[in-house]
Amino acid sequence: MFRTLLILFLAGFAAFRFTDISGASTLTSVILPLFDTLILIGLTLWLVAYFQNRGIDQNVPHSGSGSWWLGGGDGDGGGGGSC
Repeated sequence: MFRTLLILFLAGFAAFRFTDISGASTLTSVILPLFDTLILIGLTLWLVAYFQNRGIDQNVPHSGSGSWWLGGGDGDGGGGGSC
């Protein structure tokens, strides 16, 4: 599993190093940026597979009312009301 991670890092580093968006070559301005994107997707999938194999819970615990992301409001949204 970690061999796959090493390969992803090495391939991603090489592709990112030689990527030149403003270059005239199709390889460096089109293909390598697409390859960079595929490497990032592969790294994300590797991380999910690692969590799955290790049995790490990926659910965020919710305690109290409201959203954990927004700081626990009442969910009103603040749109409109009485004058």
